[in-house]
Amino acid sequence: MLNEKSFEVWQISPFENLNGINQQNFNKSLEIVQKFDPDQKIEYQNSRGTKFENTVFEMLFQAINHSTYHRGQINSLLKQSGITPILTDYIFYKR
Repeated sequence: MLNEKSFEVWQISPFENLNGINQQNFNKSLEIVQKFDPDQKIEYQNSRGTKFENTVFEMLFQAINHSTYHRGQINSLLKQSGITPILTDYIFYKR
């Protein structure tokens, strides 16, 4: 079972902490991929206390898919403000 510090919904972290938080998330993602069977079902509860059960694969896919949604939101706000949106495609940064 993963026993990590949890974050609050809509928690705002200081800008100076974001690189560290990103690195911690990356490290935890690697640990999950290496140690857990993607088909393993995990019971958990959301921020409202509702219980669910999904596979490790489904939860990782959700995290990736949901982050794509937020990158699109950010680019939309940038464009509305007259700022050229940034490239967000993973493959772009791997080239």
